[in-house]
Amino acid sequence: MDAMAVHTGWTRDHDDGYTWRMDTEGHRRLKQFLGRAELNGAQLAKLAGLRPMQVYHLTRGRRRPSLDVACRLEAATHGAVPCAAWIVRN
Repeated sequence: MDAMAVHTGWTRDHDDGYTWRMDTEGHRRLKQFLGRAELNGAQLAKLAGLRPMQVYHLTRGRRRPSLDVACRLEAATHGAVPCAAWIVRN
């Protein structure tokens, strides 16, 4: 898959019907980082100076971060989730 490819669409949620999701390199890298670092979203949020719900929505592809949030995540993950990973190119 192209590193900048984005797949969007409605997906079935286990609890509340259908939800709109984005699948970018940033979303994938964030999920991978959390798994490898054995952190949960609340712990990463604290390291990045974010609210836990922000990280929750990002890991599920429900939101894309602002530049400020993307840079905070890059710093908190020591570059494992770079700002550029969230860029969507058409």
